[in-house]
Amino acid sequence: MARRVSHWIAGVVAGVSASLCALTLAGSRSTASPYEALSLFSQVLRLVRDSYVTPVEEARLIEGALRGMLAGLDPHSAYLDPGAAARLSEAASGEFGGVGLEIARSLDGYLQVVTPLEGSPAAKAGLRARDRIVALCGSAESGCTSTRGLSADEGATLLRGEVGTLVTARVMRDGWREPAPFALAREVVRAPAVRARLLEPGVGYARIAQFSEGTARELEARTAQLARENAGPLTGIVLDLRDNPGGVVEEAIDVVDLWLADGAIVTVASRDESVRHAARPGGELALPLVVLVNGGSASAAEIVAAALQDRGRALLVGTPSFGKGSVQHVFELPGGAGVRLTTAHYLTPAGRSLHGSGVTPDVVVANDPRPADGSTAAPASDAQLARALETLKSWRIFGAPRTGDTSSAVE
Repeated sequence: MARRVSHWIAGVVAGVSASLCALTLAGSRSTASPYEALSLFSQVLRLVRDSYVTPVEEARLIEGALRGMLAGLDPHSAYLDPGAAARLSEAASGEFGGVGLEIARSLDGYLQVVTPLEGSPAAKAGLRARDRIVALCGSAESGCTSTRGLSADEGATLLRGEVGTLVTARVMRDGWREPAPFALAREVVRAPAVRARLLEPGVGYARIAQFSEGTARELEARTAQLARENAGPLTGIVLDLRDNPGGVVEEAIDVVDLWLADGAIVTVASRDESVRHAARPGGELALPLVVLVNGGSASAAEIVAAALQDRGRALLVGTPSFGKGSVQHVFELPGGAGVRLTTAHYLTPAGRSLHGSGVTPDVVVANDPRPADGSTAAPASDAQLARALETLKSWRIFGAPRTGDTSSAVE
């Protein structure tokens, strides 16, 4: 597969780059054949190689074409050089070095925080979802680098480094007039697993920081453990997806499946087909459920929240989610490089696309005074969690888990 993908990528790069050149150098030639486009791309490549003011390696020129083509598609598609591909693999394993930031390109070309990972240097420093990182500064010798035009992977390269060293992020936040510096000490970042505890007798709390392999199984196990700690069946669960940037879509589907006996979970629509994922019968957790979301809940986290909301299986509390309704796959290329490519969009059970809009909670609670270190907080100091607990109790009084729409949501 890698070989087939690499050939396809090379052909498209040549076609796209050559088409752009054709518009500039030969405006009347608007419908060049693929062979003409390849020839034109080769001519431009030779011109740059032979006549540019300083020598440039062909490999660098081709890699630049790859980066430009993929960056122009959407903020989430990218060419991964071997180093970036290795870092992505490290992140997927659950442990890596850095500052603990999930980032993407913003509409104005800078880097934007999707969410800081729980307990990470970025979370401890107070960075928030939707903050824009306008520059990254290393040592006095290296100075500062503007993030405008950088891909998320290039930004990740600048954020990572030797454990114990500092990187300063210059950050703009809504309502600020000028950027503020955030000094971040790099450390080994361990992506947290599911965290769970009892909020009060009978009521469980489970937080999923991101979706990785085994998340659904761990959530099921931790829920059973809470029941044992409670010395009796639970009467409800608060599922916290705040600042969850997403992760493995299949795990998100399996998490929803824990709460449903049948019916739609999500439809993943690619170029050639639409695949409807449905719950498997039997074994569902028949407990009232309230889900916490905020602006840092994205992608796979939104799949979970929207599915449970559309199916009337949970009430959502918090603020609107991030709005990333696309699915990316990583294709391996020879030599350790790779391509992260948007291959599909997803639709909720009600046919909604959340891309750019996110999911709106049933109960909106705007403020979110959570601790700066990203730890879980007691209900008295967390307005959203306190409201979720209140909502869960009301739901338990007025009705068991619903199976219809959310029009009768009880606050």
